[in-house]
Amino acid sequence: MTAPTLASPAAEIRRLRAERDKARRQLAQLQAVIVAPDPTQDIEYWRSLFADAHRGELEALTAERDALAAELRNRDRAWIEAATPIARRGPTFADLELRRWGPGGRAHFGDPRPGDYMGGPVPTW
Repeated sequence: MTAPTLASPAAEIRRLRAERDKARRQLAQLQAVIVAPDPTQDIEYWRSLFADAHRGELEALTAERDALAAELRNRDRAWIEAATPIARRGPTFADLELRRWGPGGRAHFGDPRPGDYMGGPVPTW
């Protein structure tokens, strides 16, 4: 085997410079392909992402609020339906006082009434 012959130093320098220039051109091509992202595009992307998320959350909260409002309206309606007959067509205040205190009003509340136990022997069953 024979050893490869070396070129002259000037030829070797020219070859290395050519390799270097080729590597620089390839690096420039790669750098053109790999471009750093534009910061404003990134900001717009995140803004749109947050806007979409907020819109979805707002819609969910609005639906929940509407459901609660409907439930409260139903409760109010049920209460009005139950209370209206009592408040509008119920007994008068005088009738309520008569039921509360009995005949004669408050002053005669403790007076004996028909059916009260008046003392004496108690019948056995």
